Amino acid sequence: MVRVQDFVDARLYNSTDDVVQDALRHLLRVRGDLRIQLAVHHYQVEEISLAKAASLAGVSWAQMRDILIEQGIQP
Repeated sequence: MVRVQDFVDARLYNSTDDVVQDALRHLLRVRGDLRIQLAVHHYQVEEISLAKAASLAGVSWAQMRDILIEQGIQP
């Protein structure tokens, strides 16, 4: 199994934090559903604007509003 530290040891990244950040960026690029749920979470917990949540989710403002309504969250 590959460990995060392996990437640092091979001098592919400067730190384990860099490895994790890059992996998360790629994960969110591939898994749009996770990106949307993360935006919903931020909308609820951090009280970010609908426009900011839509930007984080990679969807339009109207799509984000619909997503929130579908999940029973008042936009």
